[in-house]
Amino acid sequence: MRFHSPRAPTAPLLHAENASTPAAVPSVAVVVVHGMGEQREGETLLEWAEPILGRIDWALSHDPRARAGLRPGVRVTSSTLGIGSSARVDAELHTASDDPGTDNADSVEPGTDNPDSVDPGNDEGTVAVTFLEATWSRSFVPVSRTETFRWGARFLWRALWRLFCQLRRTAVWVPLFALRTKKPWVPTVRDLFAAVLGMLFAVLAFVLVLVVGTVGSVFLTLAAPLLLIPGIKLVLQPVLDTLVSYVGDVATYKRHPLRAAAMEGVIIKRITEAHALLEDAPGSQLIVIAHSQGSAIALTALLGGSLGTQHWNTRVRLNTVGTAVSLITTSSFLEGRADVGFTPVARWASGYPEITWNNYWGIWDPVPSGPMGDNNAHRDKRWRESYTREATDALGPGEHPVHNTSSPFTDHQTYARNILQVIDPIVTQISPAAGDLVADRISRGAQARTVAVRRTRPLVWVMAVVISLGLVQWWMPGWATEIELHPLRIAPAVVAVLLVLVLVWVYSWRSTSVERALVWPKSAAHPTVLAIAIPLLAYALGALVALTFLLAPVLGNWTWLAAAVFVPLGLLLVVSVFAAPPRPLPERRTAGGQPPT
Repeated sequence: MRFHSPRAPTAPLLHAENASTPAAVPSVAVVVVHGMGEQREGETLLEWAEPILGRIDWALSHDPRARAGLRPGVRVTSSTLGIGSSARVDAELHTASDDPGTDNADSVEPGTDNPDSVDPGNDEGTVAVTFLEATWSRSFVPVSRTETFRWGARFLWRALWRLFCQLRRTAVWVPLFALRTKKPWVPTVRDLFAAVLGMLFAVLAFVLVLVVGTVGSVFLTLAAPLLLIPGIKLVLQPVLDTLVSYVGDVATYKRHPLRAAAMEGVIIKRITEAHALLEDAPGSQLIVIAHSQGSAIALTALLGGSLGTQHWNTRVRLNTVGTAVSLITTSSFLEGRADVGFTPVARWASGYPEITWNNYWGIWDPVPSGPMGDNNAHRDKRWRESYTREATDALGPGEHPVHNTSSPFTDHQTYARNILQVIDPIVTQISPAAGDLVADRISRGAQARTVAVRRTRPLVWVMAVVISLGLVQWWMPGWATEIELHPLRIAPAVVAVLLVLVLVWVYSWRSTSVERALVWPKSAAHPTVLAIAIPLLAYALGALVALTFLLAPVLGNWTWLAAAVFVPLGLLLVVSVFAAPPRPLPERRTAGGQPPT
């Protein structure tokens, strides 16, 4: 089964389940580990294997060295995704060979289009890869719903406070850091404006945290009694089941060592199986991709000493994605008494030279994720280093701050969809040849422009709301008062909602096409900054006009003065979208390591 789509495909892997081609001994094995919550067999494997193999196939198939009629790429040799079996995918990566070959080159007429042909070359042009899945969510008996609610009520406030701290430092401290460096007046005013907006956002976030925490605490306290009422139970049951699935996993891991050991055992078993498939051959690679709570469990499994990776010929590459840093500890029967001696960064830096570790964290991921460190001070140092050029001595893995969606509501679950910042580095680990080809085809500023596109989407939602309110107010003056007097006359509100959806859809269609052209380029021409800035400016100007119109009855003669203030502020907001994203950091195993230049 071959990939043919220029985008990350879905059909080939699903339809390859009946493939019976004998799998070669792999030289690369990939173990994927899911995060908190119930997972179906094969779900996590597909989430990661499809974009990774799709990207490799796209890169290899665009190799300029490929001869006419021969198409290098990915060939899926077997795929087991059925329920009740261990999910596994075997694939071969066929690269173009510099050797023109003799045996099969003459059997294909030059110029023919045979996409299923594979460049024969020699065996060195083929890499066998196996994907395995560690589904730990089915390895233990879940805790009771009562225990989940009792523990969750206390955990809720801690989680919300960590979320607030994550949002506050991103919204407030980042522009304040930028203000400390000398620069021209326009960027300085932009950073000052961003800092003021960040402070307002932090105040709003604090109020929301208080409201959500209060409502959540009341809900968790009353949830069990409410389930006794048949009608309410029908509505609440799906919500509570989801809550128990996610929060219950965290409670189980932190407070029940026997069940936590079962979770860890699943990951150890899969890694051991992957290592056995590689036959510990020199030059072989074992790549682990772990998400959220799965990252914390994988760290315990890999750095706990039971695998003995120090004695392997196989090189281990660990990729932690959206790690719940508050869960990086060992389980304890006594809550709050977990083994504080578990220091994964120090263990990795001093005792595991064979493990290469890269950590990916979303800028707005509210889990919270973030840089790795054995304590808050070390994590904060690495975080500051990503945003500034301050030299620190904090140890840590390679850090990759990423923009998945630039939204706290969706950043945590969309790492596998971030092609440029997450998938491409992993592709390079699996196939350096494919990584080089990707680097050759992607424009130099593609990543920064893609980040800019993603930053614009939350802004467009706000602008769309303002524009729609202004249009409805112009079309039907006094519509809000009319609804207050006659609640059933909601037609203006419906029109406003529809306008918001239409405006967001139009911008989403345009921005998605720009992002696709940056991520999957079909030619040497790439979207410029203007392709992003012009639509955003149109929405910003529309929002400024609508805002001025809405405030005109209140401002009176001051309306034009307000408009004169709104215009430069809006332009600064648009410019802030193109601010430089935080920098990746290299591994640092010794205190003498240097920060990036």
